[in-house]
Amino acid sequence: MTSPAPASLPHSTGWVIGRVLGAPLILQPVWFLVAAVLTAVLVPLVQSALPGTATGWTILVAATFVVVLFASVLAHELAHAWVATRLGQRVHEIVLSALGGHTAFTRGGLGPGGSALVALAGPLVNLVLGGALLALAQPLLATHRAAGVLVAAMASANLVVAAFNLVPGLPLDGGQLLASLVWRLTGRKHTGTVVAAWVGRALAVGLLGWALVLPLAAGRSPVPFTVLWTLAVAAAVWSGASGALRQARTQERAGALSVESVGRPARAVPAVASAADVVAALTGGSFEVVLVDDGVPVAYVDRGALASVPPHALAQTPAWSVAAPLHPGAAVDADLRGTDLLTALVAAFRVQPVVVALAEGRVVALLVDGDVARSLR
Repeated sequence: MTSPAPASLPHSTGWVIGRVLGAPLILQPVWFLVAAVLTAVLVPLVQSALPGTATGWTILVAATFVVVLFASVLAHELAHAWVATRLGQRVHEIVLSALGGHTAFTRGGLGPGGSALVALAGPLVNLVLGGALLALAQPLLATHRAAGVLVAAMASANLVVAAFNLVPGLPLDGGQLLASLVWRLTGRKHTGTVVAAWVGRALAVGLLGWALVLPLAAGRSPVPFTVLWTLAVAAAVWSGASGALRQARTQERAGALSVESVGRPARAVPAVASAADVVAALTGGSFEVVLVDDGVPVAYVDRGALASVPPHALAQTPAWSVAAPLHPGAAVDADLRGTDLLTALVAAFRVQPVVVALAEGRVVALLVDGDVARSLR
């Protein structure tokens, strides 16, 4: 699976076991629990396929299958990452998790065609691996049955991984393909994401129906392990689809972002001014006050601190005593719009939660991280 990853996001939790294409390769600890459970579940299946095999060899075959299965998942994710880098994107992280994995990368300038290529790369690798392993399994089944059974099972696993990921619902790769197609047809990325996300939600509901309703309709009791496993997969699909919906809405709002829409109008006064000068600047409208020194913003007035100064002491109180400093880098260009403004704000908010907007070096507004966050929600 693939997902967008703004540079500001932290990495997923887990152990960094290496770096690939400049990005951390992260293994989440829960992987070991899932691997152990899968091995235990597969042991009886291996015993039925290879009757008479010693218990130790049976466990080894089952464990080998699980390890190779996750190696196939890794190959899937590496394919996403490699194609993304070839298209000029920066890979943020590659994660092996309980139910597979995901590759996060920036999508700057990546159109519907590029998004489709990245999404297709993972399942294509699994299809190629599945076909190659299936061809290798045929002669092995006749000469070395245990090895043939293992290779055939690995081939089937790769084909299943490819087929499931091609289902057209987010967060699966097939959902990204559907989103890219709708994006191409409508010219709106937002529409593509929304359509594919709702299909993903429908897929999650369908999986639960398959595990619960279908057996009951046939007069059978649902298999507890199948229900639990399907519930985990459905929950992951629903969560991913819902996350894509939220992100699509945020990106749509980000496209309309401007200093005028989220900024607080501001006026500049000299850093050597008094609190009385600040009060005078505030008269006649709702403004914030920024102190400037040689044209450079150095502080913004704290309204609470200003209100605590007695009226008779305003003229003798320096403005800087009721102001909070503006650190270097806590400024953005007031002419920026949309995602360009959001990117600049993300960088500036790392410096401090209040930044100043400048138009040709002139103070025009203050922007507060909480105000911006509320506008995006």
